[in-house]
Amino acid sequence: MKYNIRIRCMETYHPEKQIDNEYYIEHFRKQGKDVAHFLKDVLGREKRFVIDNEGKAEKERETSLTMQIEVAKKVLSSHGLSGDDIDGIIVATQIPEYLVPPNALFVHRAIGAKKDCFAYDLNSNCIGMTMAFDQAAKYLQDERIGKILIVGGDYLNVAANKKDECIYGLFGDMACAMVVERGDGTSKLIDSDFFINTTSLEIIHVPACGMSSMLAMEGKNSLEILSGEMACDIPEVAERITKLLERNDLTLDDVGGFCFSQYVWRNNKKIMDTLKIPAEKCPYVGTKYGYTGVNSPFLALQELIKEQKIKRGDYLLFWTIGNSMQHVFLLLQF
Repeated sequence: MKYNIRIRCMETYHPEKQIDNEYYIEHFRKQGKDVAHFLKDVLGREKRFVIDNEGKAEKERETSLTMQIEVAKKVLSSHGLSGDDIDGIIVATQIPEYLVPPNALFVHRAIGAKKDCFAYDLNSNCIGMTMAFDQAAKYLQDERIGKILIVGGDYLNVAANKKDECIYGLFGDMACAMVVERGDGTSKLIDSDFFINTTSLEIIHVPACGMSSMLAMEGKNSLEILSGEMACDIPEVAERITKLLERNDLTLDDVGGFCFSQYVWRNNKKIMDTLKIPAEKCPYVGTKYGYTGVNSPFLALQELIKEQKIKRGDYLLFWTIGNSMQHVFLLLQF
């Protein structure tokens, strides 16, 4: 079933402080580790924006929620919209500032949204914002719902283990927001696909000790790679992209842009090499933003729009991965 959904507008927000690789190279050099090759050639990192709350009063501190609120206000004000125009709010985040109440309610209040509006948080790890788009497409088939605000924002550096070279230096702190509305028949979600491989289930936990023990076990609430290597199933990703297109009578050449996870450059390159996807169709912006979690595929979309590589009606293919176990694919017309 195809769902009429159109991305009306999109904006991003990031903190002011920017850190390049040299900071992390020196940090781990003091621990006897050489991470230069790993950061640049494997992860594809050069710079990233990070929250810096040092010396700030509590009310001035940035969090995932403050970024989410800022970008929500920005996307509305920059495109002639107000809270009254929004019928639903979905906030995708992995480490929410609050568990209760939902962070979406703070966004609702901040934008002055109306009472007749749904709002909830979605945590499906890094695939959260892409999942939110898929859910929004279904909501928009209800004629009572005209526009939905989707916000994806993560402050992952707050939980990064500074002794773990696989984590510290990986992330950038950033938020993205978009308003989606019912399409006119040209813009639509055509198809989606999902698969899960839980062999890496014991590798990344946040908090590492579990919520019930977090307060009792001081210092054990950081994001940690606990053991082994994560299986990202890249060969199967390439196969599923091909099958998704085939069942919709499309080829790789028909796709105007590929919006992939910005997690690890080497993963993307393997997929691109396998499927012979040209680099200009598949931007990698992890070099300048770091890995921003839930919103990373939409930063690739923003790059395609900015560089005028796509136009309305073009086919787009999204792929992203959560915790190296959950995969989601979306095929849509922009």
